[in-house]
Parts: sequence; C-alpha cells; structure tokens
Amino acid sequence: MSPPDDASPTDAESHEIQLRSMFGLRADLSYVRAVDADPESTTDQLGIPLTPDEAADIDARSALGPTVRALVAAAEDLDGYGGIWIDQAAGGVIHLAVAGTWPEETTRLLRSLVPAGQQLVLEEVG
Repeated sequence: MSPPDDASPTDAESHEIQLRSMFGLRADLSYVRAVDADPESTTDQLGIPLTPDEAADIDARSALGPTVRALVAAAEDLDGYGGIWIDQAAGGVIHLAVAGTWPEETTRLLRSLVPAGQQLVLEEVG
C-alpha cells in the first residue's frame, strides 16, 4: 500500500526524487508515486522505477559512450582542450570545454562526430 498523497516522502522516494533530479527527469512526489505504482515501470536502468519513455531516454544517454570517446580522441591533443562531460540534468547534452577558440574547420570536424539530434556545446573556459 502506498502512502497518502499528502504524506512526506519515504527515504526511498527521497532517493528517487534526488536521482530523478540529477538526470533531469520529472521529480515531484506525486509523479514519483504514480511511476512507482505503474506496473509498466522498470528499474533496469537506474535502479528506481522509470516509465518506458524515461527508460528509453536513459538508454539513449548510455549509448553516448562511443561518441564521447571519438570526441576525446579528436580533441585531446588540440591546444585549449579542457575536457568533456555529459550534462545529465539537461537531458544528456555533451559539453566540450575549450580554452580560447578553435578554427571553424576544427569545430566542424568535431560536430561531424556527433549523431544527428544529439547536442554538442563547445563551452569556452578561461
């Protein structure tokens, strides 16, 4: 039996809310409880209940590994390369840090390594 809608979150629900927030997923308590109660939910991806659409989104983010490795291989020896990360809270946006600027030819090459529909942000750092 699930707690009443106005009850404070359980420890497990608090954990779900925190993890959902980190990944940019809807994280309000009433939604968390609805997903927990949904028989179609799965815990395979993050160990917390996710809807089928959320699970597919997390799977797609997990598939970014080869793209990130290709970007690192292409950029790590360039002057001004400052690292790479995935902004999970923004839905899996890839950020590549650049100290200074790179020629348009270089940025075009890097963007060509990213699949259509995937966002790459070249982040200028000082």
